[in-house]
Amino acid sequence: MKHYKLAKIYKGAAKGQKPTLNQWYVYYYFNENYFRPSEPPKWKRFRLKEDINLTKFIHEREDRADAVCSAINHLLRNGFNPFKDVESNVQVYKDKTDKPKIIEMLKWAVTKKKVAHKTELDIRSILKLFDEVVVELGYNVEPQKVTKVMMREIIEAMVEKRGLGGHAYDKYRVMLGVLFEVLCDWEKITENPCRFKSKVKAPKPKSKSLLTEVQRAKIKEHILNVHPNFFNYLMMLNMTAIRPVELMRLKVGDVDMVNKRILLRADLAKDREDRIVIIPEALEKYLNLEGEKDWYLFGKDFTPQPRTKPMSRDKATHLWQQLVIKDLKIESKMYWLKHLGLTSMRQQGIDPEIVQLHAGHSSYEITQKSYVSTDRPEIIKAIRERKEDF
Repeated sequence: MKHYKLAKIYKGAAKGQKPTLNQWYVYYYFNENYFRPSEPPKWKRFRLKEDINLTKFIHEREDRADAVCSAINHLLRNGFNPFKDVESNVQVYKDKTDKPKIIEMLKWAVTKKKVAHKTELDIRSILKLFDEVVVELGYNVEPQKVTKVMMREIIEAMVEKRGLGGHAYDKYRVMLGVLFEVLCDWEKITENPCRFKSKVKAPKPKSKSLLTEVQRAKIKEHILNVHPNFFNYLMMLNMTAIRPVELMRLKVGDVDMVNKRILLRADLAKDREDRIVIIPEALEKYLNLEGEKDWYLFGKDFTPQPRTKPMSRDKATHLWQQLVIKDLKIESKMYWLKHLGLTSMRQQGIDPEIVQLHAGHSSYEITQKSYVSTDRPEIIKAIRERKEDF
């Protein structure tokens, strides 16, 4: 006769009702008369919460609850007795029997680290890439076997896979290092393999290339046909040089059509300083200001909308990837539209100081180094037409 009933999940509501954000837990029953086999079973209910309730998202709770449920069922099937076994913690049991690998343990570390919601999303995004690279390299080993050399290779591969540069290299190293530090604190490992200086030269980011006239025409035609409101957003990025995340924070009241300017408030700007952005005449026809002054300029459909918080810039990035990179097969980043706009200003002969002020940079050298491309027809033409020989 079995002395246990397999674990199940309580999802904050009675059976048959929709899950709620009330406290979730995993429960199972074990026979109190285990040591008195002659007596009828007397079932005692045990509950486990672990870290199930540390997230507000139901799908994440389900993943965590499923993991705890599977672990305790595995435990019960292998003879676990909560009345006599001291080590009743599910994670301890898993550590001793299943020998979890690095991918699993870093995901577990996320549940033990309390961070802001945005930071947690960043970490989970990095972990998704980390998982792919670790599997490709064959490095999904037990966490204590991960070395600094292995982590250098993993991070280099992550950066290369995304086509990013040194900033991303340091970000990945720091973020993953935080999770390894959690494993150190919980005595899962003795040394953090991310504690190394960034001496390895990280891959350089992809060079920015101006979209050709043909590519621009294709992008304009396609997006105006599929999602014209999104094209309005892209024109704002191209003509104002306002960062994508700052555009999402703008409200209808920040746009002053009387004086033809946009007030980028200090609390919205990356550099924490007020900035006045002049509205180019060509941009006016793409501005949709049909809403109250406290509405966000770009809501769910990239039209003015009353919201409690701004849209994530990821919404725009994903749309660009779908409509431009996948549909049109044009390999270009949405952020490069800002670079394209500033370069176009210089092509038109606009004074460098004006370009610098428009970009909101402290010096023109920053503007030129970061945004104003040498990939310009007149520069290429001048170099190509050199006739002198050695």
